[in-house]
Amino acid sequence: MPNASESKHPDGKSTGDQPKWRQDFPIDTAQDEYVSRRDFAKFLVLTSGAMVVGQATLIGQSIARASQRKHEPMPIASVDEVGVGRVIRFDYPTPGE
Repeated sequence: MPNASESKHPDGKSTGDQPKWRQDFPIDTAQDEYVSRRDFAKFLVLTSGAMVVGQATLIGQSIARASQRKHEPMPIASVDEVGVGRVIRFDYPTPGE
């Protein structure tokens, strides 16, 4: 019979008789917290809502930036300057972008 200070495991064996994985990750059944379906659903809804707000913020910022960038077309290279297998480096509309 296990003494009061020793934890009780679901299979009723003492701590010394438990498999290695249970000794490495000891969780007392009495201390185990179960999550109800309602709490889990609430967590999913709140997390999903936060993701929607984050995505909407990113879309709004992208639209705002796009509306601020009204650039005129500018020539980069002529067809004669670009040969097969050649690369032309350019910055558009300003260096660093």
